Amino acid sequence: RITSKVTIHKINQDFLSLEGVEIGIYTEEGDFISTGYTDVFGNISFMLENGKYYYQEQSTLDMYLLDHQKYYFEVSGEDQEFTLMNQRERVSVPNTFKNRSFLPEIVLFVLLFIMLGGKCAKNKIYSSRI
Repeated sequence: RITSKVTIHKINQDFLSLEGVEIGIYTEEGDFISTGYTDVFGNISFMLENGKYYYQEQSTLDMYLLDHQKYYFEVSGEDQEFTLMNQRERVSVPNTFKNRSFLPEIVLFVLLFIMLGGKCAKNKIYSSRI
């Protein structure tokens, strides 16, 4: 039986290697062959016999989107390498200040400033007469 080494390299959009991403290998018909996790360099390797296969991400890291796509390839006696890029999740933060008027707070602040500012000025004047 002829086998070939198939290596998959996982990176993020900044081209940094991703450790701990689970990759599954399946026959072209969808029969499970093997699974494993990328190493510290973002690599995982499988020894496969000649034939048609696909690999698919099984699990990924927190803050990354799981890639559900099936990547088909054929083994024919030569080693192969593939690189897959993971995308970070887009976190939407609600804009709680959108369409909000701060006019009441501003008016209140100005009135308090005027009232306290005047009182402080009076105290200052009295203290200077003593």
